[in-house]
Amino acid sequence: EEVPDMNAIDAEFARHIVYQRAGKGCKPTFWRQITPELAAQFDYIWLVDGDLLWDYFRWDLFRYYLVKYMPIVQQPSVVPFMPGTRSTDHKRLRARWSLAGVPTVFEASWVEMMCSLISARIWPVLFERLRPLVSPWPVEGLWNTI
Repeated sequence: EEVPDMNAIDAEFARHIVYQRAGKGCKPTFWRQITPELAAQFDYIWLVDGDLLWDYFRWDLFRYYLVKYMPIVQQPSVVPFMPGTRSTDHKRLRARWSLAGVPTVFEASWVEMMCSLISARIWPVLFERLRPLVSPWPVEGLWNTI
């Protein structure tokens, strides 16, 4: 099956997408295209893999949380785009379901690179760490220590 197109998710959510890059390559190569000057125009930089399911995601609720609490690093729970496929290697970040069969909200102590929402306030620091890197793991470790 095809990977879902984030622009087709929902009009309210899609209108907030300013820059989208897809293709072969490593994450730091893509991330380096977001210069501190570009990042400074926004409140957050959302680094999202293309193989996640967005059916249960509620932009209006997530945006409310962002506006109210202004987190430095955040992410929604990770749901794979198809049943039986990989969502995240971090079990504590996988979506949890209530008895009613809907996703629940919970706090976790880790944000992974698969679906990271990073405050533009710290992007210049992360950007500097990206320059010599091919692996994204050191940057993920850095934003989780901030």
